[in-house]
Amino acid sequence: MSAASGVKTQAQGSNVQIPRPEGVCAVCAEPIVAVQKFMAALVETPAGFHRADCCITCWEKFDRKDVIAFWQTVMPKADEKKKIFVDDGVLCDLFARLNDVEEPAKLNFRFVLGLILMRKRLVQYDSTRHETGRDV
Repeated sequence: MSAASGVKTQAQGSNVQIPRPEGVCAVCAEPIVAVQKFMAALVETPAGFHRADCCITCWEKFDRKDVIAFWQTVMPKADEKKKIFVDDGVLCDLFARLNDVEEPAKLNFRFVLGLILMRKRLVQYDSTRHETGRDV
């Protein structure tokens, strides 16, 4: 599977690729149409990980024995491209450029940006130290 056909996540040093939804319920085999809410699950099998999509009405019947993770999402339109707010490199560059700011508003913005980058696993929390009346 190419990176363009799925989402790459990095967990504990390994890459797991989660493919895009196929548009069919894993339980009832009915199509999941565009903009319809559905449940997606990452399932571990002897052959590896695979994605299983399930319409909301069938979710209670879905066998979750080997499910590693699941989430509710909305089926994208076929011609819809994924909306990317800002490139990760731009966010990292902005975080670095805000390293020496002193204004409270910019410090608060850098803090929130740091949380976003930690969630994307682009920045790792190392430590906290108390410096000139604030935590760094």
